[in-house]
Amino acid sequence: MFRSALPSAERAFQCARCSKRYKRKGSLMYHTRNECGQPPKYFCDFCPYMTTIKSNFTRHCTMQHFSERSSRRCRV
Repeated sequence: MFRSALPSAERAFQCARCSKRYKRKGSLMYHTRNECGQPPKYFCDFCPYMTTIKSNFTRHCTMQHFSERSSRRCRV
């Protein structure tokens, strides 16, 4: 999982449910509404990957299954 390079003092907004920290209040609000505690909305047809964020799903499919190097095999 990607971790921010910012020190925790610079990520002042913290989720009350999962303790994840954000630099901007808007990012925390998006996380609270759309990510934290929500069941996955997007499921991959080729592997067990699932996510609540459409852009992550699109990137996963493109990079893992539909790139020139992959033949619908997932490296997850």
